[in-house]
Amino acid sequence: EDEGLGEEDASKQGRIAYIDANEDITLVSTHDEQMFDVDQDLDGEELNEEVALKLHAELQAEFDKEQRLTAERAQQKVEDNIALIESWYDVQAKIDADYQLAERLQAEEQHELNDEDKDKLFMQLLKKRRKFFAAKRAEEKRNKAPTQAQQRKIMCTYLKNMEGKKLTDLKNKSFDS
Repeated sequence: EDEGLGEEDASKQGRIAYIDANEDITLVSTHDEQMFDVDQDLDGEELNEEVALKLHAELQAEFDKEQRLTAERAQQKVEDNIALIESWYDVQAKIDADYQLAERLQAEEQHELNDEDKDKLFMQLLKKRRKFFAAKRAEEKRNKAPTQAQQRKIMCTYLKNMEGKKLTDLKNKSFDS
């Protein structure tokens, strides 16, 4: 059993020696090489430090400009909100002043109406109510249908005024409504 293991080890030792001898073969992934070769571009040439500094300065200037614009916009929004709040406070103050004035005027009116005026107004109200209900009762009487006796009387008057009709004609009529 030991000899079998030894032969296996010998074959592996040969491949490892071949890999070590070949410089193109590496044990590191090619993705890792691209990641760690930051100072080389795709062709393997080194980047120029001046170009990198110039690019960095341009990016920093653009970033600073964006931050300045963002800060200005935020400041403008804050100023707009402050102006809106101040105008709202002014409107609210006017509303409060109008409300207090209305309350004061109502209190003065109530104070001016003394007991005599209140009694006079109450009597006028009662008088108007009496007139209203009297008119309503009179209208109901006018719109009420005539009774049987009233119908007979109306018909009798009608027949007296008509030529060629006699009171005997009235006796044959029925007055059921």
